[in-house]
Parts: sequence; C-alpha cells; structure tokens
Amino acid sequence: MTGPCTRRSLLSFVGGLVVSTAGCVDSLQQSADETTTIELTESSPALTRTAFERVVSRQADRFGDHGIWGTTGTASIWPLEDAFVGGWSQSWTVTTEESSSDGLRIPGEAVAFVSRPQPSGETPDRRHLWLWAGGAPDQHADRIGQATLSVLRLSLSLNSGTIDAISPRTDVGPDDAPVTIRLGESTGVNRPIPAGRIVPKRPESNDNQSITFEWAGVHSGPLSVFGACAIATDQPLSGTLTIEAAGSVGTV
Repeated sequence: MTGPCTRRSLLSFVGGLVVSTAGCVDSLQQSADETTTIELTESSPALTRTAFERVVSRQADRFGDHGIWGTTGTASIWPLEDAFVGGWSQSWTVTTEESSSDGLRIPGEAVAFVSRPQPSGETPDRRHLWLWAGGAPDQHADRIGQATLSVLRLSLSLNSGTIDAISPRTDVGPDDAPVTIRLGESTGVNRPIPAGRIVPKRPESNDNQSITFEWAGVHSGPLSVFGACAIATDQPLSGTLTIEAAGSVGTV
C-alpha cells in the first residue's frame, strides 16, 4: 500500500481479503520533538502588562482551562497579589515532514512572566517567575488513530540569584487536580491535569539556579505545564528558559 494511511485505506478490501497495511504500520510510528528557548531579561521584557493580557486572552480561547490562568478567574483578570514586572512569549510547533493532514502537528506556545511580591523588608530583593507552556494536537477525522502530546518540559537556568522556593514542589497528577500553583501565602493559580504527571526536577549539582518542570504522559487534547519559582536576587532577573515538546501520531 502506498500513499497516506487513512481509515479508508486501512479498511479496504479486495475480493474479501484485507489489503496489505504495511504502509499504515509505518504511519503509526511517526513521532517528533521540538526545542526552543526564550532569553529572560527583566530590564528589557518583550511583553508589557497590556501585551501580556492579550496573550492570556488568546490562550484562554485556545486552551480553555489549560490556559495561563487555568480555572482561576477570567482571561482579563490578574489574579495574583504580586505586581506585574514583564513577560515573554514564544510560539513553537512539533511536526513531522508529512503534510498536516497525514503527519503530526502540535502547535503550542510558551509564556514566562516576572512579578514582584508585596514588600516584606527582606534583603536581597525577591522576584516571582511564572512559567507556562501549552500544546494542542491537531486531529484529522480521516487519519488512523490520534495525534498525542507526550512531553512538555520547561527548563530554567538563571544567570544570577538563587531559587529558594518552587511550585509544585512534588510530583502531581490527575488524582491531585486541581493543583494550585502558589508561592508563599499569595493567591495561587488552579491547574487541571487530565493525564500524565508533572515532575519538578532539581539539577544533580543542586546549584539553586536551575529547575525543570516536566509533564510526561499521553494526551490527545489541549494540555499545559505550569511552574513557578521564588528567586532571591539583588539584580534584575536574567536567565534562559528552554522549552521542549514531543508527540506522536497514530495512537489508536
């Protein structure tokens, strides 16, 4: 069998015999991944408060409860007690070389933003850094199986300052949902987790300047990973956020 593997081609019969589906087996094995980065520089953020709110609104329309604020408030409300400082966003797509109707396509976006907690008189100064990434697999009715997301990973590396608190602090999954992402006693952001698990990972060196929030599982609908860090620093925040995503097509 040649050409794209569709439900019709897989179920074709000739003289009462099923046509060979070797080509379809190949199609069921398609997978891909994508990596992108965002440079986080507090002194020159890419998003103002107004631009950030537009991103929040767009992602609420696209991801629903998996948007930036999850099930907390509406897209136009800033639910945190912190003061907004600045933000960044980056679009990405996990895709195979096949056409969009035959292959894998998972468009997504990552967003990071910095806020300042209410003054506490502590030294050094503190920042709260919030990290979000969401992906939404494209589905096609005439394709065998489904497109699924398998990994969403946010890896932060700071140039200065130290991470002294994170959220979530432990592995969380569907049985823990809704999960509240919160730093200290401030207002949190409630998150659904329909499948898989989110795992916070510290580096083996334990340098307190790096953290990874990784979701791994199998999910065919919109999904996001969200993590937050409290950072002690006497300088404007600076670092790199690496976003990694992976998926497959043909999951029956």
